[in-house]
Amino acid sequence: MNNTTPKYVQNRINGTYRDKPIISTLDDIAPTCVAHYSKDRSTRLINDGKSIRPYSVKEYARLQGFPDWFEFEGTDNDAYKQIGNAVPVQMGKWAGEQIKRYLAA
Repeated sequence: MNNTTPKYVQNRINGTYRDKPIISTLDDIAPTCVAHYSKDRSTRLINDGKSIRPYSVKEYARLQGFPDWFEFEGTDNDAYKQIGNAVPVQMGKWAGEQIKRYLAA
């Protein structure tokens, strides 16, 4: 950690909360996106080599399969909620294809 690590992140890492955060590196397997990230961004963190920090809205959206051009309505908190509640794009596409296949049979 360094001086750019937010205080609430430092508190989570240091054990102030009952659970430790999930900390990923840039080449790690991504954590699950959850809607409550809008309320507590210290549960899933990224170590980008410079600092340990929460995921940005764009990074979180990419984890869920949203294309970079997609725009979320409202505040960052609203965006994190929308992302966490969403079905991953690729999974939704797969489910739709299976339904089409079933109905065509």
